[in-house]
Amino acid sequence: MTDFGLGAGNSLVGRYARSLHDVSVSLKIEQEILNQIRSLKEYVLAMENHKKILKKNSLLLECGLEFINRLKRDLKLSLEVSTFLGLLHKNKRLTTLIKICEAYIFLTDKENSRETILVVYAKKFPKLDERRLISNMEEILGRRVQCVTQKDPTLIEGIKVRYHSKILDCSIKSKLNRLCNAIVGEHS
Repeated sequence: MTDFGLGAGNSLVGRYARSLHDVSVSLKIEQEILNQIRSLKEYVLAMENHKKILKKNSLLLECGLEFINRLKRDLKLSLEVSTFLGLLHKNKRLTTLIKICEAYIFLTDKENSRETILVVYAKKFPKLDERRLISNMEEILGRRVQCVTQKDPTLIEGIKVRYHSKILDCSIKSKLNRLCNAIVGEHS
C-alpha cells in the first residue's frame, strides 16, 4: 500500500481524502464513514467495467447524478458521504473515487495506529480464518491489524494477502502459472 501523497498533502486524491477524514473526525463519525467508504469501494469495484462507468459518470452531468443516487439508495449512505460524492461529481472527479476511498482508508488507519491487510479470496473466506490471520499479523507486527476482504473468482481457489507492497500469493492460479512457466522453461 502507498501513502497516496498524504505525507506531502498536495495530491488531489490526498486532499479529498484528508477533507473527508477531517469532517468525519470533527463530527465524531469516523468509524461510520470508514465503513461506508469501504462498502462504497467494494460496491463500485464489483461493477463490471467500473472504470468506464466512473469515467462516463464524471463527464455526463445527468448520468452522474443518477449514479450517485443509486449509490446512496443501494448503500444507504450518510448525508456526509452523499454530499462528498456530489462534490466529486460537481468537480468531475468521480474517476478518482476508488483512489480516494483507498486513501481515506489508509489515512484513517494511519491516524488510528492500525495496519490494514488486504485479503483477496476466490470463493469464500470464513470469519474464523480472518480472525486467525488478524491475530497472527498483530503478533508479527506488534500493532492492531484490520482485514479488508475482496472477492476475485479468477483466483480459482486460495487467497492472496497484501500488506503494504508485500504480497503473499497462496492461490491456485499463481501455482498453476508457476507450473506452466516451469514446463515452458524446460522445453525452451
